[in-house]
Amino acid sequence: MTTGDSRYSDAEKNGLNTMGSFCAKSGFAVFNFKHYDEVQKHWGEERILVNSDKYAAKLMVVYPGWQTSLHRHKVKHETFVCITGVGFIDLEHNDQESSLRLSPGTRVEIPEDTWHRFGSDNGMMLLEVSTHDDSSDCERKLESCKLVIDDL
Repeated sequence: MTTGDSRYSDAEKNGLNTMGSFCAKSGFAVFNFKHYDEVQKHWGEERILVNSDKYAAKLMVVYPGWQTSLHRHKVKHETFVCITGVGFIDLEHNDQESSLRLSPGTRVEIPEDTWHRFGSDNGMMLLEVSTHDDSSDCERKLESCKLVIDDL
């Protein structure tokens, strides 16, 4: 952001000092994500950035050697982007099963009523963007657990 940039008032600039900073090159606000709700899970943690009546966004941290529950949502439609690390997503929909490798930049869209779970040998962070997140809209088939690595 240049000194003469008028897109943001001084009050807006000062208010962001507690949540983030400005990128001098682009002029965009850069947030440090210190202000979010964190939910601890066996498999890792969810950092809830927003959950409005229309949409939600989370950072999901999958701990090394863990996988999430195999679950589905009747209403929620999700898109995931792998931010860091490498892992996998298992999918089941209409009697078809698949497993996809996830690496930074990989994007996966998960429609309603699709069974899915994530896992990682070495840890991974995902960005989840979805319709509204409601805990009552989650049906689990298998609980989260440590990964079993076969010796070959």
